[in-house]
Amino acid sequence: MEKINQYISVVEKAFSTAAPNFSNQESVKKATDNKDDLEAQLRKDSYIKVPFVGDFNAGKSSLLNAMLGVDLLPTNILPETAVSYELYYDTLEKLELWEDDRLVQTTGLSQIKNLNLTPKNFVKVYINNDFVKSQFDRNIVIVDMPGIDSGIEAHNNAILHYIQDGNYFVLLTDAEGGTLRQTAINFIDEVKKYGADVAVVISKVDKKSVEDIPGIKATVEKIARLYVGSDAKVATSSAVNKDFAGVMDILNSIDSEQIIKTKYEPLVKGLINGYISELQLQMQLLLQDKSHFEDKIQKLKEEKENAINRLRHKSESAQSVEGSADDILNDIAAALRAKAGYLATLLYNGQDMNVFKQELLTIIRPVIVTSFKREITEYQDVIGQAVQEFSANADEILNDKDNKALAGAEELVGNLVGKDVLEGLLKKGLDKLAERFVNYKGLGLLFKTLGKVIGPVVTIAINIIPDILRLIFGKSKEQKISELSEKISSTVISKIVEAMRPQMEEMIREQRGQVDDNLKQLIESETQKYDDNIRAIQQQQQLEKEAAAKKVAELQECVGKLNTLAQEL
Repeated sequence: MEKINQYISVVEKAFSTAAPNFSNQESVKKATDNKDDLEAQLRKDSYIKVPFVGDFNAGKSSLLNAMLGVDLLPTNILPETAVSYELYYDTLEKLELWEDDRLVQTTGLSQIKNLNLTPKNFVKVYINNDFVKSQFDRNIVIVDMPGIDSGIEAHNNAILHYIQDGNYFVLLTDAEGGTLRQTAINFIDEVKKYGADVAVVISKVDKKSVEDIPGIKATVEKIARLYVGSDAKVATSSAVNKDFAGVMDILNSIDSEQIIKTKYEPLVKGLINGYISELQLQMQLLLQDKSHFEDKIQKLKEEKENAINRLRHKSESAQSVEGSADDILNDIAAALRAKAGYLATLLYNGQDMNVFKQELLTIIRPVIVTSFKREITEYQDVIGQAVQEFSANADEILNDKDNKALAGAEELVGNLVGKDVLEGLLKKGLDKLAERFVNYKGLGLLFKTLGKVIGPVVTIAINIIPDILRLIFGKSKEQKISELSEKISSTVISKIVEAMRPQMEEMIREQRGQVDDNLKQLIESETQKYDDNIRAIQQQQQLEKEAAAKKVAELQECVGKLNTLAQEL
């Protein structure tokens, strides 16, 4: 918690330094809200989630129970009732049952195997335990996740819940398999596309001879390096023998402080820079000819209306919803065709519909996340041109180009106010929209819908497989799989993609509407900020030039303190 506490302390100091110098109550209220929001985020998301994943027979829960030293986490549960268990340290032990962001039940640890669970749930386990404390003190929360081969809804919910919080995944693979299964490889491929790191643990090594273990580890390491990278971490473990030193080495290698710094330092600096820009705006206005202020207010009002109109025109000129949906669906089709041979092998081996659907969604999920984010960012870039014009015009209105006093004070005031900082603040808002798009609830609902849409198509595909196999009777297994792969590429994938189109277009329209609304609010908010500051400075017209200069010097001193805080991070 040291780094989190440091950031909270800096945020508090920045606010207490800046807020007393703001010229109007609206600015103070906005600064207070920004401070409170960031501090709440720091306190809520101050932990690095490390999910333990693997197939149902990989022994995740058994290994974690061995590391806990107590038989706590449920084992041998049904796939359809599998949920995530998050381990938090607390001297007051309890369970919290959550559904999305809503706490639905609090009970004692002894009830952990009696909870009434659905795929929408996850459980927070608060336990007084040395192992949990050792990780918790480093801002790490261990998560026992449902199996990769769990029910589709359970796995979708778990994955989408942790692609935001899970910076590091620990993947367990059973030593008896002697290698990484395709489901594990597919999982690695997926989470790497989200930007997360993965380590591999070979579990149940007690079931293999001592002589076999080095060879198994060498095989797994070779595959892991192909999919994780040359620095892939691979360890062995046994819950039976309480052998988990390698797992502890992996956990101890996680630099949680650096992860937290990367995640939050830009937000803290952004808050400070926002305070600085507000103070520098006040300094500029104090040194300007106040007889022109009413004219500035009117011009800013007109520019706001013009900017909102330009926003609408840019939106209308952007790529159509249908075209954007085509781009995403083409990405999905390409990803499915790249895996057509694997999908054909599943069908040839007689896998049932649920397994086939699970593998389809494993391929589709990361493509949707990355492609949707790309499309929404491209849309923002197009309509963001209206914001750039607004910021340039607002800069022209606000800056008194012929003011000798202002020109002479340029070094004192600085050059942060104007279109550069305004564009930076608005770009920050755009980035938040892109990040928020990959949210758990929205995509969870989408994938749940897609599962239902894909179902009938997959059923048809599986039903026609026997007929295809009969038509190619007498050919080798490899030839049959090749022909199945061709059928999947030419027929099945196109049916799947077209079945997804209505949901894609609907979600694109919804997201574009949110982008339009948020950009409009950003423009209105910035305009209101200028208006409030101008009117506040107007009320100080009775100040003599000397008093105004003194006030500017006080504001500059405040800005200096804020810059020092930012540099100390």
